[in-house]
Amino acid sequence: MSYQSHIKHTGRNEKNQRMRFHFMSLKTDILRSGRRFAMNLVIFSCSPRPENKSNTALMVDAFKNGAESAGGNLVEVYYLYRRNEWDNFKRVFEKSGDIIFAMPLFAECIPEVFMEFLECLEPKESEDRTKIGFILQGGFKEAHQLKAVESYFEEVPSYLNCDYSGTLVKGSTFALSLGSDHIRKEKLRTFFEMGGRYVKEGVFDRSAVSYFNTKDKHSYMFGVFSSPCLLIEKAAWKVITKINLAKEA
Repeated sequence: MSYQSHIKHTGRNEKNQRMRFHFMSLKTDILRSGRRFAMNLVIFSCSPRPENKSNTALMVDAFKNGAESAGGNLVEVYYLYRRNEWDNFKRVFEKSGDIIFAMPLFAECIPEVFMEFLECLEPKESEDRTKIGFILQGGFKEAHQLKAVESYFEEVPSYLNCDYSGTLVKGSTFALSLGSDHIRKEKLRTFFEMGGRYVKEGVFDRSAVSYFNTKDKHSYMFGVFSSPCLLIEKAAWKVITKINLAKEA
């Protein structure tokens, strides 16, 4: 391993260790304080679609119900596509101590509405540190394909003088709008459970998130049978590209 590679590897390990220590310290402080319930949680839904056409809204609703069913918790949801209400949303952000931003990822692309709202926010000056977490969802089957942007979200709270409380990542969410009622209820049930767990622990525990995503993996046989299909798809795209280039010429 070269010196530069060693430095990069070491820096990455140190960052991961600091993040793990931060999680354990934050979780320990919460448990010692005895705050098991009575959380006032604010969730900003960052989908550009109205709530009646949004998979993110369905997940947020299930998460909210799970959090409030844990006892004595209040969860408020605000939808960022309502841009005319952003002045109020900024005031809500300033006053809130527990915040979650929930959003879809479009092939790892972050919604513009979230980035624009983020630019409107000022770093907090209060000594009481606000906790910010994230819920990310996308249509890819395997949730780890969405984790490329997770390192970015780990840094976002620090820009606002807040603490990071973790990220919940969920793949294979197309079934919410295309699947049967049974499939929809089964997928939303896990968000209900994670909502209850979040208000009890105050963070998205990494082990719980990993278990949450255990089903979002392709089987070995899927890989075996899908490989020929991928080769055919690749060949088809090459033909389409050549045809389009010929037309442009």
